[in-house]
Amino acid sequence: MNKKQAQAILEEKDILNQAKTEFRLAKDDLTPKWLQWQTNLKLYNNQKRDKEAIGNNLLYTLFNTLLAFLYFDKLTVSFEPRESGDVERCQLITQLAQYDFDEMGMGKKKYDIIWDSLFFGNAYVYVGGLQNQTPVVEVIDPFTIYIDPNATSIEDARFIALERQMTKWEMEDKGFKNIDQLTEPNLNTQTRQAEQARKEAKNEVSQNEPQDYQNKKYVILEWFTIRNGQKVHFYTDFNCSVLLSKVKPLVFKDNRFPFVVYPFSPVPHELSSISVPDLLEDKQRASAILLNLGLSMEKVKLYPRYLFDRNAILNIQDLKNIQFNKYIPVDASGRSIRDIIAPLEQSSITNSTDAIYALIRDISERTVGTPALKQGIVSSGKRTATELQLASINADTRNSLSAKIYALSDIEFWTLWLNRYKQFKALAKGKIVRIQGTLGARFESIDVDTFNFHTDPDIRIESSNIAAQKKMLEVQQLTELAKIILTDTTPEFSKRYFQRKLLELSDFRKDEIDQIVSPTFDELRAQEENKLLEQGKSPEIEPYDDHYTHIMIHNSVPNNEITRNVLIAHIQAHKTAYLDKKRQEAEQMYQVEKKMKSDLLNSVSEINKGALEKFTAGQMPTQPIQNPVNRITSPQQFLSNIEGGNIKNETPSTNINELI
Repeated sequence: MNKKQAQAILEEKDILNQAKTEFRLAKDDLTPKWLQWQTNLKLYNNQKRDKEAIGNNLLYTLFNTLLAFLYFDKLTVSFEPRESGDVERCQLITQLAQYDFDEMGMGKKKYDIIWDSLFFGNAYVYVGGLQNQTPVVEVIDPFTIYIDPNATSIEDARFIALERQMTKWEMEDKGFKNIDQLTEPNLNTQTRQAEQARKEAKNEVSQNEPQDYQNKKYVILEWFTIRNGQKVHFYTDFNCSVLLSKVKPLVFKDNRFPFVVYPFSPVPHELSSISVPDLLEDKQRASAILLNLGLSMEKVKLYPRYLFDRNAILNIQDLKNIQFNKYIPVDASGRSIRDIIAPLEQSSITNSTDAIYALIRDISERTVGTPALKQGIVSSGKRTATELQLASINADTRNSLSAKIYALSDIEFWTLWLNRYKQFKALAKGKIVRIQGTLGARFESIDVDTFNFHTDPDIRIESSNIAAQKKMLEVQQLTELAKIILTDTTPEFSKRYFQRKLLELSDFRKDEIDQIVSPTFDELRAQEENKLLEQGKSPEIEPYDDHYTHIMIHNSVPNNEITRNVLIAHIQAHKTAYLDKKRQEAEQMYQVEKKMKSDLLNSVSEINKGALEKFTAGQMPTQPIQNPVNRITSPQQFLSNIEGGNIKNETPSTNINELI
C-alpha cells in the first residue's frame, strides 16, 4: 500500500466518522418528533380505535378546511425585469414557468407540500438538475430527512442527509462502489418506521419482503455536508460505515443546498415550525372523551339497571330472559310489588357538559382560523349579512398569512428553478414551450441566450385570493376616477395607458390587451428606438413624432454608462421639439383666431352697410318741414296778428296742435 492509498483510506474513515457524528446529532433531535408524528397520524386517520367507541374527527375536519383554502388559493409566479432589455426574456421565462408547472407535476406536488406543511410543520422540496429538459422536483418525506439541529434555515445548515431506497442494480447504474459490503436491509430506518406508522394508522398490516427477493431495496443515506469549508455531496449506507460514492463538490454553481422549506407557522430563529396537530391534538382527545361518555350515558338509558329483592324473586333468570306476555312470580310477603324491584337512577348529559364540548370546539376553530362559516356551515343563531361577511373576511385574513409565508418559500423555489436553467441552459436548448394566446396556441423555442439577463429579474409571487381582492378594489377606484382623469386635455398616450391598466387589472393577458388596445405607430417606433439607445446610439427625431409618447417609452431604457448621455440628450431633444411644436401650434392658433376675428368684424360691417342701403332704397325722398302760410304757429303770433289787424275772416281751426 503506497502513501496515496493510505491517505485515501484515512480520508474515507474521516468522512464516515463525520457522517456518523452528524447522523447521531440529527437523530437525537428528531426522535421525539418522530414518535409524536406517529401518534398524530393515528389521530388524523382515526381508524385504529376501539370499535365500540366513536372517533372524533375534529383534527381531520379543521385540517382539511385549511388544506382546501390554501390549495385552491393558487400562487402565481411572474418574473419582472430590472432593465428594459430583459422585458421579452422575462415574459418568455414567465410563460416557461407556467408551462413547467404542469411538466414538473406541481399540481399534485403542491397538494403534498401543503399537506406536509400543515401536518409536520415544515414541508421539504428538493430541486435538482435538468431531466428531459425540465428541472427535477421532489417532495421529501419529513420522516426521512436529517437536518442540522442548530440550523435556523437551510442556508445556515451545516449538513442535510436523506434516506434513499435503491436496489443494487440502481446503485450500479449510478456507479456506486463497495456495494458488496452492504448488509441486509435495516428495518429500523425511518423509511420503514414511517411506512409502518401510516399503515397502522389505517389499521393495516405491513408486509415483510422475503430475504431472497432479488429486487429488494436498501435504505442508504444521501449526504449534503461541508468538508474543509466546501459543500460536498456523497452516499453512505444507513449505518455510515460504508462509503458508496466519491465525495464530490456540490454540482450546483449557486453553492446552495438544493432544498426549499415550506413552513406553516414558523417561529423566529428556529427551523422547526408549529403544525396543526400540535394545536389540536389535546382538544381532539378531550372532545372524544366527552363524546364517548355521552354515548355511554345514552346506552345506559336504553339498557337500564335495576335493584331488586333477591328473596322476593323466586327465579332470577326470569328477570334476565325477556319474553312477551311473560308473568314472573314473586313472594311479596304483604309488600307492594314496586318495593321488590326499582330502576337504578342514572346520570345524564348536563348543560355544562354541552357547554364544555362547544367551548373546546370553539377554541379549536379559533386556534387555526376555521370558523363554522369557513367549513360551509351557518350557525343556527341569527346573523346579519354584515356579520357573516366580517367573519369570512377575518378568517381569510388569518389564512392569508399562511399563503404569504408560502409565497416567500415559493420565491426560493423559483429562484432555484431559474438557477438550474441558467447553469444547464445547454441542456434546455431547443425546448419547445406551448403558450396559449387569444388567437390560439403558439410555440416558442428556448435558446442559450434566453437566460442571459443583464440583471437577474425579480420574482413576484401573488396569492390569487389576495390579488383578486386587490384588483377589484383598484378597478373600482380607477373607474370612479375615470371622469376626473380622462378629460379633453388628457394626452392620448395617457388615455391608452389607462385603458391598458384597467384591462390588466381585469386579468386580461398581454396578447389579449394588444388585440384590444393595439400599439400605435409612435409606440412601436419608440420601442425600436429603445434598442438603439441601449447600444449608446441616438435615433433621429422626426417632425411628425408624438414626442410625449416617445418620452414616456424612452424612460424605460436603463440608465447606465452606455446609455446615460445619449438617453438624456435624446429625451431632452424630444422635450425641446415638443415645446417648439406646442409654441408653433399656439402661434398658429393665435393667428387663426386673429384672422377669424378680423373677418368677423369685416363681415358684420358689410352686413350692416348693405342692410341700411336695402332698407332706404324703397322709401320716398325726405322733404324739409314747411309751415303753412298765415298759419298761426304760436300764441305770440296770434296776439301779434290781432294787434296788427291781420286776422282774416276764416273759419277757426279746431286742431289743437295747429292752435298751439
